[in-house]
Amino acid sequence: MIDRAFRYADDLRDAYFAASGRTRRAWNQLVFKGFWVGDRRIGRYEFTDFFHDLVEYTGSSTTSLVGRGGLEPPASAVSGPEP
Repeated sequence: MIDRAFRYADDLRDAYFAASGRTRRAWNQLVFKGFWVGDRRIGRYEFTDFFHDLVEYTGSSTTSLVGRGGLEPPASAVSGPEP
């Protein structure tokens, strides 16, 4: 079963659309708490707690944890031996 899951993971979109309606429904319920459709498009969605944490953990968030300056302090703030 795990081997099959990894094969599907290679191309999730194709696997999703090749699956039966029952399987797609199960996947949707596993991944989403809900999604809201308007004008024939998904307007908003909410992940289940597990997938929300997984997306946050893998860095798929659109927010940046490190500012433009990076992790290192500017060179002028680093003290070293006097020449």
